[in-house]
Amino acid sequence: MTKPMRDLRWKRFCKVATLMVVMVFFTFSCKKERPGVPDYVGTWVALEPVPVIGGTTLIRNIITFTETGLEDVLQKQAVIDQWTDFMCLKGSITVEGNSMNVAIKEAGVYSFDEQTGLPTGILASYEIGSAEFDLLLAGNGQHKTFKSKYKVLGNQLTFQTDKNKDGDYLDLWESTVYARQQ
Repeated sequence: MTKPMRDLRWKRFCKVATLMVVMVFFTFSCKKERPGVPDYVGTWVALEPVPVIGGTTLIRNIITFTETGLEDVLQKQAVIDQWTDFMCLKGSITVEGNSMNVAIKEAGVYSFDEQTGLPTGILASYEIGSAEFDLLLAGNGQHKTFKSKYKVLGNQLTFQTDKNKDGDYLDLWESTVYARQQ
């Protein structure tokens, strides 16, 4: 075999090998799973229609889980593709299998300008033990502590809480399906 022919084969081999290395690198670097990190960790979003006088409005629920805590922000739709924060909950979690024990530690509500009806961007936040904290949770039917079931399937999180404590998850608002936010 002549030298130019060997050089050509060698160059082709190098190109193919380089392409294979790049493909393997991208395959493993794009993998979503992170070893050792629970599948529920991340930010999840759900949209829910809520009845109001004269129709319905959309509420966006953005919940962010860490391994030991959560932050839950509720937003209402101001206009198409514009959202306004109106409530925030923060708490701690412990997880056993597919059950999550949640303890709310802080609750906040965003204020609105009384004259314009527009949000001020100011969050009034109250910690557990304050009268405002208790009032805010009671006014929204939220328990301070509760146990929920969860299931992650791909980019979907199903979160179930027996809010009326009747032993099932069949009642309105007891089961929410979230999509993983990228």
